[in-house]
Formats: sequence, structure tokens, C-alpha cells
Amino acid sequence: MGVPERESYLPVNGLAVTPAGTGQRVVGELTFVRIGPDKRIKKFRLTFDVLNVFAVAVVGRRPLV
Repeated sequence: MGVPERESYLPVNGLAVTPAGTGQRVVGELTFVRIGPDKRIKKFRLTFDVLNVFAVAVVGRRPLV
């Protein structure tokens, strides 16, 4: 189908400074992988605000790579 596959079902979580620099937010990152017709691996990353999507206590915190 050519659709990228999720590399992991748990996000990698870390801290990020807000755009205004007024505080920190917990962000999560999911990585998707697709192998092209030339056999090269392409990675796509989706970053999101964890507090708006997941319960941090359930998911836990893993460092961003």
C-alpha cells in the first residue's frame, strides 16, 4: 500500500520549551518508517503534546533520541 508503518506503538516522551519560552511541556514522538522502491528507508516523525493525547502516568517517560 505504500503507507508508512509505525516503528513503535509507544511514544518517546521528553520535555520541550513552549514557543513563548514561558514553560515546559511534555511532548511525545512517534516514528513511522517506509521502505521506498529503491530500498532506501525513509523516517517520518510525528510530535505532539502528550498531556492533550495521553495520560503521562500510564505511558511513562522515555528520553527523546
